[in-house]
This record gives sequence, structure tokens and C-alpha cells, in this order.
Amino acid sequence: MKPTTSQLLVQESADWYHGGLIGRDLSARLGSRYERQGAVLSGLISWLGLAAVFLLGLAVLVGIAT
Repeated sequence: MKPTTSQLLVQESADWYHGGLIGRDLSARLGSRYERQGAVLSGLISWLGLAAVFLLGLAVLVGIAT
């Protein structure tokens, strides 16, 4: 899936910290500002939806084949 702008900003701030461009406190502030709450749950729900569509497609194909 395509990463969102907030995910890219969190990754960039982590890269800047690990590269020594910004300090720990600024990295923490940027991370807390751009980190989405419930991002894991959102990803899980989207994968479950994808799996549901796949299983419904298989059910339709099995129904047609019998």
C-alpha cells in the first residue's frame, strides 16, 4: 500500500535523528506530532478487508464451478 504523508514524515524524522541532523527531543516532538493514532489498527482492517474480498471471490468461483 502507498504510505501516507504522516508515515513519510515520521520516517524522515527518524532518519534525520539517526543521521545526526536533529536531536532526540526534536525527533520525539516530530514523531509525536506526525504519528497517527491507530495506524496499526487501520492497517489490520485494510488487510482483513482485502482477505474478505479475496474469499468472497473464491466463493463466487466455487459457486459457478459447481
